[in-house]
Amino acid sequence: MYGWHRKSNEAEWKTFRVKYKTAKVCVKCHKDKYDDIKQSPHAPISCENCHGPAYDHPQDPQGLTIDRRRSLCIRCHASLPYKNTLRGSFPGIDPEKHYPSAECVLCHIPHNPKPMNQKREVKS
Repeated sequence: MYGWHRKSNEAEWKTFRVKYKTAKVCVKCHKDKYDDIKQSPHAPISCENCHGPAYDHPQDPQGLTIDRRRSLCIRCHASLPYKNTLRGSFPGIDPEKHYPSAECVLCHIPHNPKPMNQKREVKS
């Protein structure tokens, strides 16, 4: 369960608090969001990549801060020069030219991003 370790520190690892818990934990309360993202190009991405580790998810969801910063999207969607790699094949933008003062969520829905060549219908 814990990977390679010494027998002498097994007790220490048993007390180690697991930070990342995978989408299996998220789907219990967020099935609608989980279903949306599993039907989208973002399906292979774990919820925790964008929302942070589930270990400190508040008991009161109203207290949860949702990170909508542009920098979160730019981590994967800034254009890269090496197009022959998996990371280089992601749809990318030039962050200095593509609406630099706007947050991505003003136009894009992260849980259901549009494919590059299709029109988006925004539900109200």
